[in-house]
Amino acid sequence: MKNIFCCMFVLGVCNVVVNVSALKDMQSETGNVSVYEAENSYDFQELAEPDRNVSGAYYGLGYELSFVKYKVNAEDVSANKNKALKKSATQNGLSLIGGFGSSIYKRYYAGLEFEIMNRFAGKTSYDEDLGVKFSKQFGINMDARFGYLFPQLGSMIYVTAGFSRTLGKIVAKSNGSSAGFGSYFPTVGLGYEYKINASWNIRIDGRYSITSKDTGKVVVSDNRWDCSVKPQRTSIRLSITRNI
Repeated sequence: MKNIFCCMFVLGVCNVVVNVSALKDMQSETGNVSVYEAENSYDFQELAEPDRNVSGAYYGLGYELSFVKYKVNAEDVSANKNKALKKSATQNGLSLIGGFGSSIYKRYYAGLEFEIMNRFAGKTSYDEDLGVKFSKQFGINMDARFGYLFPQLGSMIYVTAGFSRTLGKIVAKSNGSSAGFGSYFPTVGLGYEYKINASWNIRIDGRYSITSKDTGKVVVSDNRWDCSVKPQRTSIRLSITRNI
């Protein structure tokens, strides 16, 4: 009986030693896995995108260079004949800009922008009978802006749709009498904006006034010429804006 108890005691001690050894091996393996995961966890971390404050209001200044073309169909009432006149020139303009907008789903942008524009007058270009003058233009333009954001670059590509004012005069060469024309025309554009820092942005955009129809009848005050005008305007604008 005594021998049996001794054997049972020895077996119990051996079993405890084996279990302790196995537990230490498991803890060692678990520790190695934890160290490996810690060392390689950066592979699974998302890169933080730079903060780009695109929500809210802003204001700014702009400089515009416009390329204007007028197609004039003129009827000489006294001689009962028609003539076509095409004139083009460039115009410079300065503008005050104000608007607001917000990002949508982090990648898209929508906003509304107003512009107080002052385009400077150009000289009168004549043919043998008539001339076209690019008038000084002061008015408020409006655009809706829709953009796609590149947060890591701090930039945005956008399209615009709105209305822009175009004015001019038809001038009789014989006595200098004139008739004005012009209105607000639908305008579309494409632009690129870059974020300089948390407050300032710089952008460049191009715009085109859609003038598929002429202005209707324009009667020069010498009562000799009845004209219709189709103005076309393409412009490039460089602007700097500040977030409010």
